[in-house]
Amino acid sequence: MQPVTTSLDPRTHPWHRACRAALTAILVLFAQGCMGLDDFGGSEFSGRVFGADSADCEDLARCSFVRRGFGAETVLQLSFDPENVQSVAGTITTSGEPCGATFTDVPLMAIEPLLHDQLSLLEIPGAARAKNYIFSLSPVSGPLAGRDVMAFVSLLRSGRMEVRLVAGSGQNACNPTDCAQIAAGGCDYFGVFSLDRADL
Repeated sequence: MQPVTTSLDPRTHPWHRACRAALTAILVLFAQGCMGLDDFGGSEFSGRVFGADSADCEDLARCSFVRRGFGAETVLQLSFDPENVQSVAGTITTSGEPCGATFTDVPLMAIEPLLHDQLSLLEIPGAARAKNYIFSLSPVSGPLAGRDVMAFVSLLRSGRMEVRLVAGSGQNACNPTDCAQIAAGGCDYFGVFSLDRADL
């Protein structure tokens, strides 16, 4: 009696067809949800800082582990030009702070040496981000006047944006409602902002 042999063509195997169908569906969804860099130009973006104050918080300088300097009601407005990311990519302005605006039309400036460094290819984990940029801010007014601020800008595939603003190590935490302390300068800032198109 001869042994029974079967030859399965992997291209016609049911598992292969199911995997191809699933992959095709994923690629279609990805393409539909993917924004080109040009889609971020010509619009204003706006959003509030992460990190709400809890009702029983006593140390207003450290009510949120992810926020320093900015009050919980701080809103950031961003204009962004993806065609000028190697020079001035736009401006940021904040509002809603108890002691006045931290940023007023401050330019997002490219960091020239960074353009030639691998750090310019920064990736933040997660498939939601299409592109990340690092910019420098040099406010001429407000509590951060004369200091250098780092801005990390993420373009999301959904068409939204995330902005992280960093000034100092976060150790010198100030109460955002103590206007005398804020005006004296020296306070550290850290804020994560989730932005939607302002014209929606």
